[in-house]
Amino acid sequence: MLDQPIVLDIRCATCGATAMSIRTTEPGDALWTSRRASGDEPPSTASAEGVEIEAGEHRLWLATGDLAGGTDAVRAAMLDGDVEVLLHLDDEIVPFYCRECAASYCEAHWTTWSVFDPDWPSWFDELRGRCPVGHERRIYD
Repeated sequence: MLDQPIVLDIRCATCGATAMSIRTTEPGDALWTSRRASGDEPPSTASAEGVEIEAGEHRLWLATGDLAGGTDAVRAAMLDGDVEVLLHLDDEIVPFYCRECAASYCEAHWTTWSVFDPDWPSWFDELRGRCPVGHERRIYD
């Protein structure tokens, strides 16, 4: 267990605002688990070590033990500020990073849209986005 959480703030290449903030969590930490927290939802509790990701209005928690390389790899990449390594561990850790640009952009500079299952139109499939340069990627599913 960590004494202090590791926090990595990733800046927007266009305006310098925080594009994403990533924080390590430990079992028992209070955190937001919804991907689009309304602000009125009560926080839940982490059941394992993980990372809490905030990117604009999008919030996500991932258990680091389930990621490639596990908790140690995530912590090392965060301490190094290495967004490319984080992307390789799980692309949802850095949702507003464009691999083709090798840059992060804040939510204001991404164009995003929801994709729904064609057979079940009410079933959310994924959030997709396009960076300011025009590169498209899956933000999360």
